Amino acid sequence: TAVGIMICKALEYLHTCKFQLEKAEHKGLLHLDLKPSNIILSLSGTLKIMDFGLSTSLDDARIGKFLSKVGSPQYSPPELLLGSINPDERSDIFSVGCILYELVSGSKAFPGTTSEEVMQLRRENIHINLKKVHRSLPQPFVELIEQCLSYEKEKRPSDAFSVRKQLEKIHAKLTTLTPESTI
Repeated sequence: TAVGIMICKALEYLHTCKFQLEKAEHKGLLHLDLKPSNIILSLSGTLKIMDFGLSTSLDDARIGKFLSKVGSPQYSPPELLLGSINPDERSDIFSVGCILYELVSGSKAFPGTTSEEVMQLRRENIHINLKKVHRSLPQPFVELIEQCLSYEKEKRPSDAFSVRKQLEKIHAKLTTLTPESTI
């Protein structure tokens, strides 16, 4: 929960930040390549997101102007992986679901041994239910991760703020430590 809360805080900033690029004002940035190797936790508990090579402004994503290159098949949202619809904030939320799944289960959400197997699992959106892997997980935590992993973007939480709020409720029931102290 602690890592998820901190990732969501970073995404809240990214998804709402204002920036100027080539004399044009933009609001909001999608990462589109969130995965464990793009996240660093410092010894002090600070979480940093790296590698913005596939990122795009929210404005550009809405009109279909983004790199068609896909990041890691294990963590990419279905809309990017299969090229069906334009990405938005919920695309990064899917990747958060994959990361949380891996953190709590110790295995990848789509555990193929070859890239072909991973792609087959991804096309069919097949992953093992977390309750079967780890029975002691709180049901709200399992439900949140499953929502984040929804194949249909419309069924995912709408933004990082709502995911963070749910994670904070779950975290508070597990420990009195702050997310940074937990790490």
